[in-house]
Amino acid sequence: MPGIQRFPRMRLVIVSALAWTCGGSGIAQSLRLTIPENASGVRLVSALQPRGMYDAAYGLLRQHGFRLREADEQGLKLATESKGIGTSRTEVRLTLRIEPRDGGSTLAASGEFYPPKEGDWRQIQFSQSDTKARVAFEEMVLLIGQLPNLQIEYSGDRAAP
Repeated sequence: MPGIQRFPRMRLVIVSALAWTCGGSGIAQSLRLTIPENASGVRLVSALQPRGMYDAAYGLLRQHGFRLREADEQGLKLATESKGIGTSRTEVRLTLRIEPRDGGSTLAASGEFYPPKEGDWRQIQFSQSDTKARVAFEEMVLLIGQLPNLQIEYSGDRAAP
């Protein structure tokens, strides 16, 4: 019997490894299919005025335990220190920039992730050929998508530094 008790732990390790390599973010397949290959930015169109979006984004980041390395209220920009997010616990640094638009605001988000054992930060990007970059992008989408929005768009542009 003691040998049988070891297998559940082994299964947990295998399932965890498969979650990382097979998607890991928990994003719905229907949402994944809307993201274009090589997208590296997320844009939220919102009815919130720029200051309201800044406050909402600030609150969301703090709620998820992010520490801010930059919080520019005048320039409507937020930049985070690194933190593991989502179900994959991918280590990311995010940059969010809010701009006014008719009837509300637009929030642009981009970031970098730190792949374990690779030794350097890399751009978050939705890439079918790079599972780690794709999972980091999906985690960013799931986080940023919690903000009040009318529409989510994707771009190859990173948020302005």
